[in-house]
Amino acid sequence: MEKEGAVSTSSYEEQQEARLEEILRKVEGVGEVEVMITLQASSEKVVEKDQPSTSQDVEEQDSGGGTRSTQDRSWSESTVYWEQENGSRTPYVIKELKPRVEGVIVIAQGGGDPEIKQNIMEAVQALFPVEAHKIKIMKMEGSK
Repeated sequence: MEKEGAVSTSSYEEQQEARLEEILRKVEGVGEVEVMITLQASSEKVVEKDQPSTSQDVEEQDSGGGTRSTQDRSWSESTVYWEQENGSRTPYVIKELKPRVEGVIVIAQGGGDPEIKQNIMEAVQALFPVEAHKIKIMKMEGSK
């Protein structure tokens, strides 16, 4: 399998930020919230590969009792395509790997309360595979 193609991360980033903001606003004590997410890399498409291989092992003995072994291996790879009705060919994508979240900043009205901060931290870690030191939760300016 080989990784080919890349999709813009900005729409994925924005979508994840909006979804996290929406859910955090529903948590008691959080209040108004803004989220920023950074991603490690763009998404990648994994395409199907045809990988034929051959193998041959030969063992020979000569009249003097000596033995000789020979191994022959060959392998090739080519991308699998599907052809559309108009004749264009497109690589057959078997899966798309979404970008990994690298860091999260949450600015919330309730971000100064230790219990609210803990709830936000646990929510972010439940949704994204990111370590606690890469999550920053702060109190929103002008909040009581």
